Amino acid sequence: MKTRILGAVLVLLVTSAVVSADEVSDCLERALKLHKAGKLVEAKAEIEKALAAIAPMARALMPKPEVKGNTYINYEHAFRVTQPETDWRVRSIKGTGGGRATYPLCQLTYVRKGRAGDDIIIFYMRDLKEFLGGQYDEVKGNELAFAKLAGKQMASAVAQLTDVKVTTQTEITVSGLTGVRTDYTARKKGKNIPMKCFTLHVIRGHMMLTGMFVGSERNEADVTPAFESILKSIDLSPVTPTPK
Repeated sequence: MKTRILGAVLVLLVTSAVVSADEVSDCLERALKLHKAGKLVEAKAEIEKALAAIAPMARALMPKPEVKGNTYINYEHAFRVTQPETDWRVRSIKGTGGGRATYPLCQLTYVRKGRAGDDIIIFYMRDLKEFLGGQYDEVKGNELAFAKLAGKQMASAVAQLTDVKVTTQTEITVSGLTGVRTDYTARKKGKNIPMKCFTLHVIRGHMMLTGMFVGSERNEADVTPAFESILKSIDLSPVTPTPK
């Protein structure tokens, strides 16, 4: 019965996403036959193939990210963040930069007198299942430890910074989920500007939200409160597009 229900759901997804019906139907038929034969692992693999075929078209039907007022909204990744009302600008990051299984979201930039400076925030999502492959099973149940390790590794791997030193690492709550904040000091390459930065890592299911907060010491009085405000504004709950 469960298999029949799952098959029906997948067929509905095929219809709504306008994907290759033949490809998905073939996968589902093989999955049902394998399940009846008691070959559950092989049946699961066929169902995953069907889902993989549906996913690209489902993404294409998803509303594009947008900025409404001061808030950036990404419908696909259920992510929202709000910029302070003054001296900040938020924009979507287009493309698939950042490497395998990495999905850029948005960038917030500190702007004074019409000019952008060195103080920025960048958010992106990473599909851990896709990124880690067979090693993903080792992360399940150890998400917090993985997030802490990712925070330390990211802090020391930022190409634009040098003399990176991790100062503290703390567990924080972001939109009801436990995340990891890693604070560190560094210097801006080429400019020798002292920087006080931190990263954010939050894992929801098999997706990991990463935030990179880069602040210069000279703007610390203005930027630090803004960083905290932006951090508190993060919303990872599902969002429904408003009909136009």
